[in-house]
Amino acid sequence: PDDENLDSESGGLVICDATVLGTNLTSSEYNGGKSDGVAAQTLIERTGRMNVTVPHRQNRAVVFPSSRLHHTQSFAFRKGMRSRRINLTFLFGHKVFFCPKRAKVTHILQT
Repeated sequence: PDDENLDSESGGLVICDATVLGTNLTSSEYNGGKSDGVAAQTLIERTGRMNVTVPHRQNRAVVFPSSRLHHTQSFAFRKGMRSRRINLTFLFGHKVFFCPKRAKVTHILQT
């Protein structure tokens, strides 16, 4: 629940303007892994660190292109299982590949 978050300004999701599209970086490179996040920081710096922060709220879903670099703000929740923050991530598709099953855009309104 929201009242389990001890700092209502924390625990949000930061979505950066930076994207891995058009790069040859592997997920372990831009997620930290081998490079300690240097590759991701370089991409973020190129955009002037532009981002959107979505505040944490109970039962909130945020949908965005998974190629955008993103991270969770630091957070402080009460101790105990009931107060745990849960994060679910669903990824789909392949990096840089077109999905042939994607619906075609149709225009309903005529001008």
